[in-house]
Amino acid sequence: MFVSRTIGQSLAKVLNSSALTLSMLLLVLLLAACDSSEERAEEHYESGLALMEEGDLDRALIEFRNVLQLNENHKDARLTYARIQRERGDIRDSYGQFLRVAEQYPDELEPRLALAEMALDTQNLPELERHSKAAVDLAPDNAKAQSLYNTVVYYNAVQGRDDDARTKAVEAAITLVSSNPEFSGSRKVMIDDLVRQQKWEEALAAIDAALEQTPNDESLYQLRLGLLSQLGDMSEIGTQLRAMVERFPDNEANRQMLVAFLVNQGDLDAAEDQLRSEAEASDDVEKSRRLVAFILQYRDRDAAIAELNRIIEADRLSPVVFKSTLAQLQFENGDEQEAIDALEALTAEAERSGDVREAEIDLARMYFRQNNAVEARRLVEKVLAEDPSNPAAAKLKAAWLIEDDETDDAIVLLRDSLAKSPRDAGLLTLLALAHERQGNRQLMAENLSLAVEASNQAPAESLRYAQYLVRENQDIVAEGVLIDALRRDSGNIDLLSALGKVYIKMENWSQANGVVNRLEEIGTETATAVSMGLQAQALAAQDRGEELSSLLEDVANNPDTQKGGQIALFQRTLAEDGSEAALEYLETLIADAPEDGDFLFLKAGLLVLSEQTDEAKTIYTSLLERFPNSSRVWMSLYRLALLSGDGAEADKVLADGLEQIPNDSQLLFAQAERLQVNEDYEGAISVYEKLYEQNSSAIVVANNLASLLADHRDDEASLRRAYEVARRMRDTNIPALQDTYGWIAYRMGNYEESVPYLEAAAEGLAEDARVQFHYGAALAAAGQSEAAIEQLTKAKSMIDSSNPPEYIAALDAAMEQATTPATPEQAPAETQPETSPDTPTEPAPASE
Repeated sequence: MFVSRTIGQSLAKVLNSSALTLSMLLLVLLLAACDSSEERAEEHYESGLALMEEGDLDRALIEFRNVLQLNENHKDARLTYARIQRERGDIRDSYGQFLRVAEQYPDELEPRLALAEMALDTQNLPELERHSKAAVDLAPDNAKAQSLYNTVVYYNAVQGRDDDARTKAVEAAITLVSSNPEFSGSRKVMIDDLVRQQKWEEALAAIDAALEQTPNDESLYQLRLGLLSQLGDMSEIGTQLRAMVERFPDNEANRQMLVAFLVNQGDLDAAEDQLRSEAEASDDVEKSRRLVAFILQYRDRDAAIAELNRIIEADRLSPVVFKSTLAQLQFENGDEQEAIDALEALTAEAERSGDVREAEIDLARMYFRQNNAVEARRLVEKVLAEDPSNPAAAKLKAAWLIEDDETDDAIVLLRDSLAKSPRDAGLLTLLALAHERQGNRQLMAENLSLAVEASNQAPAESLRYAQYLVRENQDIVAEGVLIDALRRDSGNIDLLSALGKVYIKMENWSQANGVVNRLEEIGTETATAVSMGLQAQALAAQDRGEELSSLLEDVANNPDTQKGGQIALFQRTLAEDGSEAALEYLETLIADAPEDGDFLFLKAGLLVLSEQTDEAKTIYTSLLERFPNSSRVWMSLYRLALLSGDGAEADKVLADGLEQIPNDSQLLFAQAERLQVNEDYEGAISVYEKLYEQNSSAIVVANNLASLLADHRDDEASLRRAYEVARRMRDTNIPALQDTYGWIAYRMGNYEESVPYLEAAAEGLAEDARVQFHYGAALAAAGQSEAAIEQLTKAKSMIDSSNPPEYIAALDAAMEQATTPATPEQAPAETQPETSPDTPTEPAPASE
């Protein structure tokens, strides 16, 4: 034993000694490696600087990347790299590098100034505020930092309608520019203020001065274009657009604006020449496709077909794309099967390529239009199997995934496609719709905004985002979005209409009048109608009744707007003077046009108001003989039967109407409501499912379907389905929708989540006993017994005890749960009031 212990101790000493030696050796090697790494980093840095001096920026960037791989904290290398990338126009990479320096070295001024300037260029106000504030804190006397932060102060004052703060910010900007003419932020403050004051000439002069300092600032060119539009200087607008195309040759939007301008001016030959020169000078298939699209729209189909055949015969570009377009023209012309056969043959024979996949997507769209979803989806899946992020295929698949409430899959697909095509406005718009369907309105808004940016302020994307902003009461932001879009397309009537409505909502009458004047300058039939509509809305909002009546008479006497004006004047007469005066006016219209269906329909409605139901029914019946597919007449006849208390007649009208137009959404909705009244909840669910399949975006349909599923079914699949349909309501502030979502959350056992929704619903629908019960049940399940007892007592007091609703048993069960202390092992889910098909709870009223 003694010998063994001695050997063991000796071995331990040797091992300990070796370990110590090894540790020392490793430390020495590590220090040597560090020294070597830093030395090599410095060598790469010096090499990068030398290459910069020689003008070889590509190799210099490689050297600086090597530096950062060896020493990620090398401040000078990262700053130099960021400066180069910014000068080369790679703003995303430059921004990231400057941001890294700002985080590593918070006392460094340069990265904060650079970040703030880039945020200003990209109109990212939150980032501009963050970094300019940091810059001012670091260097309060630095003029550039002051200018950048003052820009934030100005825009915040504008949004907050703080005129005093805005005036001071403008004065500060003028002072800063006087000694620092290169400060673009301060110049833009001055320009924006002049534009808001509608001092067009002064603003134009200020822009020209700014362009002398920053001749490549494209936003200034766009702003200048907008001012020229306000001034109506068509000749100068054309010159400006051509200058923008020449200075920014990679900006396709400028080329499109130039063509649109030439079209608006009626110079179709010049527009075609512009498109043809672009197409013939490029191997980009898209340019030739735009030429064909132009010819199709502004010439005729035969000329477009001739152009397609010319391109195919020239054999300079891939023929697949243009043969596919020929097939699409054939399809639109009514030769659907021939077009499908041609595309099937084309895609089967051609070698697999991106153009072939695009043709297959065109074929899939044809199948969708023929309601052959199976074959269409097969083709889309085939394309995605070969090209998983194909944007066109991703859009089609994402659209049906969203319609099917498979939004998680849609979001994954869209994000994968956006990684390949980050500026695809269609992908971003679909992503916004997917987030809306999930109830995430913040992400929806972000993606709508990104879609506007990606589309270069295109009308459709700008309108969609502006409408969202108006619904959220962000009127000033919506105004800015619409103005930016109009700078690119100053004659777009939809944009002008939306902007006019924003100004009316804001009670900015002078600006609203400016929009009206612009529409009158355009002078088309549509523009005139929109102009008069805006004037009528503005006068009504200002309670200027006499002027409104005079305007409506003018509209009614205008041949282009006569019918709409007459109906509007009838509605105003009804509102102001009553049904007798309205009927008298209507009779004069019918005397001039005795067979006019619209006037007869209005007369029947007036007769219903006057309780002359038999005569009204006669008119509705005669109208149906002439217009058997008019859902509004069927619905009016149905409501008339209900008003008369004849439920059997109402059911017959509905049945006859649905036999004539079986998929009409209004009639189907009325049928679902009728089934609910008759307590045929499964029948109502079936009809709402059909409506939801037709249009899953209809929020009222979604609400009622989800509510019925949650109230009248107990199986897990139905509750899950209810949740999928209702989750878009998570951010809603509409009480009926809050009740639906909150009750579904309760039914699924998510009690804590359900309480705030049901509380808000109970407050908004204070007279609805069922909603009050829902809130009380959620409080009980969440363990808030005292509040639950009070709420459930309130709900029960609102019920007619002689005719109790079917949910009374569930209310009593909730009260028992609230008044019975829970045992430690008793979970809230175990005390949840149960429902079954035999004891259903009442659904939310469809009207809500």
